Amino acid sequence: MPRWPHEYTVKAWRPDLAADFEAFCRVIEGLGAVEPWPPPPQRPIYHNTYLVIGVLKYWAMGPQGDRDAPEDATVINRTRILDG
Repeated sequence: MPRWPHEYTVKAWRPDLAADFEAFCRVIEGLGAVEPWPPPPQRPIYHNTYLVIGVLKYWAMGPQGDRDAPEDATVINRTRILDG
């Protein structure tokens, strides 16, 4: 099975920053692009909205995976984009 290393933060860890968390989820949703995961040739499980900033790719998820509204997201993930 392939490994998909990434980092994440959970909204519940910092309730005092929930508004900032949700604002960043809206940025991801508004400026990002939808991509399947896992990538082809595998069968996609999710179609997440990803936002690339520099060498990092961000996406948010909630209880419904890729179908949650930004305010319902519970996790923001990020991974380093690897060259070739």
